[in-house]
Amino acid sequence: MKYLNKVLWSLAVVTLLISCYDKNDYYYTANDVFESLKVELTVDSIFADGNSALSVKYKFPLYTDTTLSKLTLQLSNGTFLKSKSDKLVTNFSRIDSIRENRIVEAIIVSSTSAGNCYLTTQLQQYEKIDTIRFIKAFPTKVSLSVDPFYIKNDTVVEVAIVATVNSSGGIASKGTPVNLSYSPAEVGILNQSTLTTAADGKASFKFVFTKFDFSGDIIINAETLNEAGDLISVYQVLRVID
Repeated sequence: MKYLNKVLWSLAVVTLLISCYDKNDYYYTANDVFESLKVELTVDSIFADGNSALSVKYKFPLYTDTTLSKLTLQLSNGTFLKSKSDKLVTNFSRIDSIRENRIVEAIIVSSTSAGNCYLTTQLQQYEKIDTIRFIKAFPTKVSLSVDPFYIKNDTVVEVAIVATVNSSGGIASKGTPVNLSYSPAEVGILNQSTLTTAADGKASFKFVFTKFDFSGDIIINAETLNEAGDLISVYQVLRVID
């Protein structure tokens, strides 16, 4: 009798478990999974400073076939923190705290190119596109490096001058204008007086020293504008010795 009671109890438990799960709760096809997939972004815009980041969370139904939770993610702009590139292949990493969804998460880091970033999510042959906006990051600081920082006045010398423009959160967005000048004006030639920054926030100039009877300091000055249109400037000394 005890054995029979155990069998009956076991059958009751199995029956109860089966009754809790509806066949419709299961997702066996890529089409069903994709139609039920939810995409959540922590924010829809970040600064284009090469440093700002946001999280994208994918929510699969809890009873998704795990072989159908593998996603291929592609960015038109920016990079994924995990892969350090614009592409990431990822799979579900956890079940949420209320046990309703399987979760896939990815961190997106902005580039310095302002504009729309298109996030393409692909599950087998199905794909969707979400848009993230990279907002222009304006300059808050400009710095200069001069190489070499001193020269002799007995020959023509080419000097590399690099202006680096930063924003409050990272690098100022690509394409930020930088003006360069020097004094005294007659001591050499500058290849460009205005350049725009590259993706790394730098603008690279060339200065050629030509006045052999000059000794003393050449003042190199770089200028750019902040978000309010106010001038930000910095200077560096190039020393000319006999």
